[in-house]
Amino acid sequence: MIKKIRESIFLLWHLRILACTYMPGDLGYELRYNFWKTRLKFLGKHVKIETGVYFQNPQFIHIDDNCWIDRNVIILAGL
Repeated sequence: MIKKIRESIFLLWHLRILACTYMPGDLGYELRYNFWKTRLKFLGKHVKIETGVYFQNPQFIHIDDNCWIDRNVIILAGL
């Protein structure tokens, strides 16, 4: 029973990430902004994150105001 609950939680988490990453339109922009706002070191105002964008080590990434991250961009960061 606990294994099925864990699998369900795991599946829901990945579905949330997929929906956030690939949702088109204004809803997608809002979902991605809110998702990454809590994970990046800093995410400024009026940042547009297109579909398919991936951040590795987001805790080290700082994106200032009025930036646009184009489709399928991968941003890598580290110490």
